[in-house]
Amino acid sequence: MLPDASRYNPDPAYIRTLLDAITEPSLLSDSKRNANKADQLKVAARIGVKPRTFTQYLEEGHKSQCPYAVQFALEQLAGVSYDVVL
Repeated sequence: MLPDASRYNPDPAYIRTLLDAITEPSLLSDSKRNANKADQLKVAARIGVKPRTFTQYLEEGHKSQCPYAVQFALEQLAGVSYDVVL
């Protein structure tokens, strides 16, 4: 899948959905539960985002919005296909 910034969605709810969908065993210990703080830190480290910054992307109403490059990285880890996300 190639990046397509026209699909940019910085909504924290969407970013949390992506985080919850990531099932790679080396990142999350249990894919059937919501990502907890430790899981968030593992994912942030995996994609090269500072933990505090990543946490801010997940907060409703925070002034920091998740950039498209981070969203795309999360979509890749979550196995999202744009055919599904439309």
